[in-house]
Amino acid sequence: MKTTTDHRPRVNAERRARMRRRLIEAAMLVFAEKGIERSLIDDVMTAADVSRGGFYGHFRSMDEILAAVGEELGNEMVQLIEERIAPIADPAERVAHGLLLYLRCTQTYPHLARFVAATGMHVDNPHNLTYKHLPLHIAAGNASGRLRVHEPHVAVDLIAGTMFVAVSRAAIEDVQTSYHRAVIASIMMGLGMTRASATKLSKLEVDDVLPPSDSLLMRSHMRQQLLLTPT
Repeated sequence: MKTTTDHRPRVNAERRARMRRRLIEAAMLVFAEKGIERSLIDDVMTAADVSRGGFYGHFRSMDEILAAVGEELGNEMVQLIEERIAPIADPAERVAHGLLLYLRCTQTYPHLARFVAATGMHVDNPHNLTYKHLPLHIAAGNASGRLRVHEPHVAVDLIAGTMFVAVSRAAIEDVQTSYHRAVIASIMMGLGMTRASATKLSKLEVDDVLPPSDSLLMRSHMRQQLLLTPT
């Protein structure tokens, strides 16, 4: 006797996943444009073109969807940057190269800079690039003698604060590559490098960051481009 496979559970799960992705993309753009305090659930619903029931079928509050955006975006950034810097033997160069890549990414995708500026850097996010991976690179730098950091957790906070201000500045004005290089040189000196060594690392050439087409960063970028295109 021939049995019929019920595809409805899979179809429903795929539909829910698409709706969740749509809400997260819309929320990222809303947070980037309006900031957290001024963003409303109605704004996300409008941007995603979904009903109130559609929103609450996935998220219970703005805080919950903000956490979802931050986690997904953080995961993507970690993966993109770590894959690029993993082959680099020198831990100090890994730090500098990774930070330059992050700044380059905020230049390429301005809505990312606006999102970071609007939402801040959450130290309690387990997927946060700064607080998850940098301590490992700093420890390796200390062990190799390339870095001289006495208080690693303070050094990570120093990096996080400096990068947050740099990205926030990029969100409100055009900054030159020379500004980014000066930021990186200052950070590396803060990690115990000489001015000459820090300046040399700040001049590393980095390529454009190309996220996968199905990543949140690229999906939200394409969605924003559609919104900006005259009809």
